[in-house]
Amino acid sequence: MRLAAQAHCWRHGSVKPSHHDLPFVTAYLAEVISWTSVPFLSSAISTEETVGITADRMTRTKTDPPQSGHKTAKGLQRKTELADQALRSLSAQSYARTSLRDIAAAADINLGRLHYYFGDKSELIVFTVRRFKQTFIARLAEIVVDRHSVEEAIEALVESAMTSTTMHRFWYDLRNQALFEPKYRDVVSEIEHELKAMTGTVLRLIDPARDPEPFRDLAYVALDGIFFQGIQAVLFGDDSVRERMTQALFAVVMAYRAAGTTARQVAAGDPLPAQS
Repeated sequence: MRLAAQAHCWRHGSVKPSHHDLPFVTAYLAEVISWTSVPFLSSAISTEETVGITADRMTRTKTDPPQSGHKTAKGLQRKTELADQALRSLSAQSYARTSLRDIAAAADINLGRLHYYFGDKSELIVFTVRRFKQTFIARLAEIVVDRHSVEEAIEALVESAMTSTTMHRFWYDLRNQALFEPKYRDVVSEIEHELKAMTGTVLRLIDPARDPEPFRDLAYVALDGIFFQGIQAVLFGDDSVRERMTQALFAVVMAYRAAGTTARQVAAGDPLPAQS
């Protein structure tokens, strides 16, 4: 109870964590995320400055060589509309259980028209998953970059896990499939690159005085693990997932903030509290 009460004070600004709270924060972090298992960091990315990320940048559509049916602006618009329509049915299935014909039937789309815009299932999957995840990232960028709110970003993450569960599930399904099929590795690496860039921006908002670069990959793994476990908990019917996921995400925020304060206090010669 004391852990939760203290965390509530930190979250709402009535008390600020200091380096004296680091052991306490560590205990709180261990308590609230004990239900998670963190996936292995799938790939390294090049160094990139994350300050100044905008929603426009995060929502860009990757420029691919012209393919089926989208050589004009009108064609791309129609292709996007078909992809959005297909995504709703695609996300309800696993990768292994879908064919282009199944997707067309489930989404009530003419198979010939779908083939005109998408040469095969892989092209459709890459297009739809990229579009969904970049829209998701753009929403976070708007909150973090434009409104400077970590708390709202956490609320948006939890809400997305609760309301777009099957779409995020399909992303994780595709990410796993990329371990076996090289044709999906470029889009998975691209999306993870943007997610990690967004993580760096969040870290800078949490603690502007600290360089987030050395901690970005680790923070991404922790946040992605919590998000994945939240998706799984929703699908498994866990009624407490909203509260637990929110607590776990706030615990990561508080641990990063308190650890930064500790580092600055040590650099300034302020001794750490004695361990009992």
